[in-house]
Amino acid sequence: MNRFMLLKDAKDKIERCRKVYNEFRPHSLQHT
Repeated sequence: MNRFMLLKDAKDKIERCRKVYNEFRPHSLQHT
């Protein structure tokens, strides 16, 4: 597995975590 694939996999995991985080987070806090 080369560095590019590792980076892509990490980005996919981060995106997935961000989606879950944003779903469970109250929208009012995003305007700070």
